[in-house]
Amino acid sequence: MISFKSVTVFILIISGLAFTFFTPLNYLINFAHDDSFFYIKAALNYSLGFGSTFDRVNITNGYHPLWFLFLALYYFLLNSISSFSTEYIYRFTVLLQIIISASTLYFISKLFRANNDVSNYKKKYFLFIPLYIILVFTRDFGMESQLACLLFSIYCFLKSEELYRQKNFAVLKSLLLCLLFLTRTDYLFSIVPFMILFDYYTSDRKIGLRQLMISTVMLTFTAVSYFLFNKMTYGYFLTISAVSKNTFPELIFIQNMENLVSSGPMLIHFLKSVCILFAISLFLFSKKNTGVSGRVNVFLFGSVCGSFLFILFNFCFNTHGLREWYITFP
Repeated sequence: MISFKSVTVFILIISGLAFTFFTPLNYLINFAHDDSFFYIKAALNYSLGFGSTFDRVNITNGYHPLWFLFLALYYFLLNSISSFSTEYIYRFTVLLQIIISASTLYFISKLFRANNDVSNYKKKYFLFIPLYIILVFTRDFGMESQLACLLFSIYCFLKSEELYRQKNFAVLKSLLLCLLFLTRTDYLFSIVPFMILFDYYTSDRKIGLRQLMISTVMLTFTAVSYFLFNKMTYGYFLTISAVSKNTFPELIFIQNMENLVSSGPMLIHFLKSVCILFAISLFLFSKKNTGVSGRVNVFLFGSVCGSFLFILFNFCFNTHGLREWYITFP
């Protein structure tokens, strides 16, 4: 007998394929940003053998590396099957991000199930789904933020497995931190350190110290290798885009705040940031978290704090202020 779960999965697959290939392009393209097509074009050129270029002439590293390489491999596999038009390259990119989002929802469901009884798990998870669709899934097609969400959801699930089942995933979690850094290199100075510290804080001391050491070594090696490669290849430790729009140590917080008055989209991003600050405040004023579930909550709290720091950094030192895809992962 066919189960309800099997029917649901089948319907979701058909819906995803229909959305990808039958939605009019002039509507589907609204799910992307200008920078989405920089990623897509540069990765497509790389997959076709033209190197890391947007115009097939000038080399660039104006992207975060993991998503770029992931797309380049994906396009290489597509081109090995057939030659697709640019429209279908974009449509296949949409399909890829639907798969990424579905994978994120899968790991989040396992996280919810581990931390709640069955009834509470279902109630909270079915509240999470529409929020995820509105705030994450319908945004940033072609950008790296949804991949960051997937990596983080896997990390959270592994963390809960360690706490509930006394397993150890120190190396795998450290690898996920490295991948998260490569997904957005500026997470190295905001979200990733908070994840490491709060992972240590919520673990038994011996296990936490081992995790801290492995994470630090692997992340340091990955970061140093990446920055040195940039310097030797492109002449800068950071990406070219980061060099051009980063004002550190000059503080431009006031200018970015003034831009909120004249920019509707920026105001929306600011309100989303306030929601994150509200989440932090809600945790601080809620009842004390105890037990294993409390440890998971404390780890999530630390990650939210790191996310808010990431937003604050952009308010303080980014000449572009808060771009929409900066908000998706937080």
